[in-house]
Amino acid sequence: MTVLAFTRWLATTALMRWWVGRRASAIVSPVERLRFLQTHQVTLNDLRARPAVPVPYWVVLVSGAAIGVSLLGVATWRSTKSSPVAGPAQAAELARVEKPVPPPKAATLEKIWVVDTTPAIETYSNGLRVEKKFATTNRPRAYYTYNRNQNLDISLTIRNQPAGIVFHTTESHLTEFTPANNRTLRRYGESLIGYVRDQKAYNYVIDRFGRVFRVVEENEVAFHAGHSTWADDRWVYLNLNDSFIGVAFETQTVKGDENPRITSGQMVAGRLLTDMLRAKYDIAATNCPTHAQVSVNPQNMIIGYHTDWAGNFPYEELGLPDNYAPASPAVLIFGFAYDPSFMASTGARMWKGLLAAEDQIREQAKQNGRSVAEQKAALRERYKKLSAPLGEHGGKSAEGE
Repeated sequence: MTVLAFTRWLATTALMRWWVGRRASAIVSPVERLRFLQTHQVTLNDLRARPAVPVPYWVVLVSGAAIGVSLLGVATWRSTKSSPVAGPAQAAELARVEKPVPPPKAATLEKIWVVDTTPAIETYSNGLRVEKKFATTNRPRAYYTYNRNQNLDISLTIRNQPAGIVFHTTESHLTEFTPANNRTLRRYGESLIGYVRDQKAYNYVIDRFGRVFRVVEENEVAFHAGHSTWADDRWVYLNLNDSFIGVAFETQTVKGDENPRITSGQMVAGRLLTDMLRAKYDIAATNCPTHAQVSVNPQNMIIGYHTDWAGNFPYEELGLPDNYAPASPAVLIFGFAYDPSFMASTGARMWKGLLAAEDQIREQAKQNGRSVAEQKAALRERYKKLSAPLGEHGGKSAEGE
């Protein structure tokens, strides 16, 4: 039996899990707490093999000594982080924070086409069925983009094809999903979609049975995103009503680390709809964020004005990469901050993107000979300059922005 095998077993014991949890709970700063948990998550999640043969006594002694050194190191780290000035040890620790790995290039989506269409139903080759009885119209799409590789110079081409998808929750009343409530579920769902149609709030709504309803036509604006921002490798988008399609699931927001409250039918329908829209408009997988990721408040320069899908959107189940992991565009490009209420509503997945953005801003500040505060101030001024011509109309949403 090797030391490594025994260490793997020991790391999965209740004692180690208790120790990590206790250490994490003593860290006041949410950022530092998450960094600590990220550093030790490998120990908890990956080293699961329990030894199947007796463990020699000398292995126990060596492993115990190793754990003792680890405890001493964490104690030193805690005393270092409490210092108001970041010393070399802390700087080195911050530099080791895991950077998000860019998602692999997605395979080319298969062609998806309309198989049959009637006044009520549209059927697609991938099995998607879209109900049209609530369909309505609004003004046509028309928006500018900003070149990320050329100091955010505005593109002089007015675009009218959607560049992405924003996922929402309807925040409507939910009754228990049982056969006995079938009539009530249908009534609630259709009343909700009628309201969405009147407000021109989303392009699509997926009800709890997994039925997909088109509301505002795809080539027209739905008031779903309000004040918002997102970016891909080349372009930055502001106030996404015009540039992104709004897709809402009939459900309510739950805390970011909790399981999403959607049905299996909604999950299947969400993937079929996402595949169809991506194939039809050549939408990049990275341009499929949630409302919580794009929503901002220009008055106080805080992200997360709306918090639906703040950490628990089922990206993988919908055939998408984990779009929580890349650096948050609102933070990285425009210097937005986040407050305790937003942090409380998100899960650990969303913190990956926030920490990645903070790390890159720190590096930018160093390269520009600025403090981090000065760098963020400059980014915020850039946002105000670019967003001013959009006016209040560009920030309208169903929630009243």
